[in-house]
Amino acid sequence: MSDLQMVWFRSDLRTLDNRALSAAAERGPVIAVFLTSIPQWQRHDHGANKIDFWLRGVAALREHLSGLNIPLLQRRIETYDEAPDALLKLAHQHGATALHFNREYPLNERRRDAAVERAFHDAGIAVTGHTDAVAYAPGELLTGKGEPYSVFTPFAKAWHRQLEGHRLALTDAPAPQTRLAIEADPAPSRELPDASRWPAGQEEAGDRLER
Repeated sequence: MSDLQMVWFRSDLRTLDNRALSAAAERGPVIAVFLTSIPQWQRHDHGANKIDFWLRGVAALREHLSGLNIPLLQRRIETYDEAPDALLKLAHQHGATALHFNREYPLNERRRDAAVERAFHDAGIAVTGHTDAVAYAPGELLTGKGEPYSVFTPFAKAWHRQLEGHRLALTDAPAPQTRLAIEADPAPSRELPDASRWPAGQEEAGDRLER
């Protein structure tokens, strides 16, 4: 399976309008990965309710991916520093030739992603970070002097003037792929068994957005 693609999910727990997943599925069969890092999240002041919501989102994603015959593999890490080794181990284990992920922009997340990219480049495995959650990546939209905008109105005018359709285009979920001989890992355990006020998953999110 020389063209196996690996998609690393983080806060983008959806199969609909997911740039990394769509791009990977165009290139070959896909396996999905999620790294649970509760100590790191707690260090970022994510409370128990948020972590529980996140893990329920992973469980919902697992079901949607199952319908596409994409197995979701899950690994626990203590800190983001462990992400490169965890991902490389999975890539080597399953013979993946490429890693895809949607970029995140907080400082620790940027450092984590840069470390993963270096590790995969050093290992000779392709890695692509996709722009997914924003129309323009930070630092992409600049003044004529090549500097970030400091006033909103000129920024807004430049945003609309330079906007192209592909930046806001939605992507469909990929078609179901041929089933792989790789089993998905069990859904993550719940942190708060009675937390049901905020249902998780892309269908619930779409319903709230619609309302």
